[in-house]
Amino acid sequence: MNFKDFKSHIEDYCNENLPTNLELKPSSKIIHDTTWGTNLYRPHEVSIINTQLFQRLRHVSQMGFANYVYPSARHSRFEHSLGVAILVEKMCKHINSDKVIITGNDLFSLRLAGLLHDIGHCLFSHTSELVYGHILDSYITEALGDDAPKVAPHEFLSYLIVTSQSFKKYFDQLKKRDSLSSKIDIEEIALMIVGMVKDENRRYLTSFINGPFDADKIDYFQRDSHFSGLPAQIDLDRLFYEIQISNTNTEDVVVRDLTIGITGVMSIEQIMFNKMYLYSSIYNHHKIEALDCMFKGIFEYISESKTNVTIFGREFDFENPISFLKFSEFDFYALANLENDTVLRRMVQNILNRKLLKRAVVINKSTVSVTNGEFLDLFLSTGVNRQQKSIRLREIAKQIHQNAGVSCSPHEIWIDLPKAPNLEEGSSTYVRINKNSDTEIVPIDKFFPIAQFQDLYNNNKRSFYVFCPEECLKEVAAATQNYFQKEHNLVFNNKAFPYGLPVSIKPNTPCQHD
Repeated sequence: MNFKDFKSHIEDYCNENLPTNLELKPSSKIIHDTTWGTNLYRPHEVSIINTQLFQRLRHVSQMGFANYVYPSARHSRFEHSLGVAILVEKMCKHINSDKVIITGNDLFSLRLAGLLHDIGHCLFSHTSELVYGHILDSYITEALGDDAPKVAPHEFLSYLIVTSQSFKKYFDQLKKRDSLSSKIDIEEIALMIVGMVKDENRRYLTSFINGPFDADKIDYFQRDSHFSGLPAQIDLDRLFYEIQISNTNTEDVVVRDLTIGITGVMSIEQIMFNKMYLYSSIYNHHKIEALDCMFKGIFEYISESKTNVTIFGREFDFENPISFLKFSEFDFYALANLENDTVLRRMVQNILNRKLLKRAVVINKSTVSVTNGEFLDLFLSTGVNRQQKSIRLREIAKQIHQNAGVSCSPHEIWIDLPKAPNLEEGSSTYVRINKNSDTEIVPIDKFFPIAQFQDLYNNNKRSFYVFCPEECLKEVAAATQNYFQKEHNLVFNNKAFPYGLPVSIKPNTPCQHD
């Protein structure tokens, strides 16, 4: 499918989920939120919230399958999006405390960007991106250019939805009904979502939504840690007081962007450490990774078996990312009741019943004696194309399945490489040495070693997992040991096998070469 056809599908999707007739102007609405308290939403925001396009986010789990490990982590993209709109205004009020810099129109735009930034998220949030994300790569380049920043799949879908003719038409009706300023630019709002700008003198607006210490990150840190029951503390009062708009120089180009005062550096450090903490404790938890692999296995099976998925009379083609916008989490779990495909039914029921894949092998720098380090370095490197790594790991997993001679499906054996936290805060945050002056501004990595933090995380907290069904553990562990020893000169020690040593390994000794 070419990009033009894909955009046509986006238009159809927006038409289906936006009202044909604009509702009568609602009153402002007060909404209570666990994270940010009681807040007011304006009539045009209430109308957007009332659309099917936005209400769908109630049924998109913010943290994917995290509730299978942290039972109370059941919040959705709906309340997160409401929260970002509120938090960005709180940040602006601090900026405007001495002098009004963020005008009313810009504040309206920022709140709308906060509301709409996740409108493109699909079922189970980032989990579904693991399936459809690579399909969008060429579209992102075609739409935004080679020089565009790294754009997440859901951000791009949000961008396409907000810039669709259907949404623009709907928003123009809102502006007319509510007498909003013509200066509110929906194109600029869409660019904020993907981290881009029309004018570098207004870069600071994008940084509120998509930047090193933006409202999106702060909300999900606070919200995810709260609902998971794992406290992640950030001194937000200090952070907000230290934010200022300054002239920064990037490659000899003057950019108006958000900077942090020198006494606010601690808050940025807290953000980075909390990110590593949440990744190691929640986002990269091995059981959540196993669930993600089970999810990917289901869609791999659907694709390779050419299974027809029809739910309540609607047929889904998962080669088209639009299907993931239309396919809800309710639809996914409904697959557990399919009568015509026992394999697919069983795979979905395993998730429903929490019959998870197990770790046959854990591969990291403490569980192997590396005689050839190039293999681990290749897959731990952030510079290597993630899609190419994914394809290569699937080839290896299917070879292990074949060598193991087990009866389970190849779609249930996975080599998983959890994504490491990206500490971009360290490379894109600028610090004002003189709190009230732009005369001396330096990158924040002058204050602490960001690269060293990343290396320490990769070396001590990041692992490969070889997952398989419980009944296949011994055979898959042995096949994994033999494959990596033969093909990559990796020798496992006993710590690599959390459920016991394969039959072919003698206790308390590393594997020996053939």
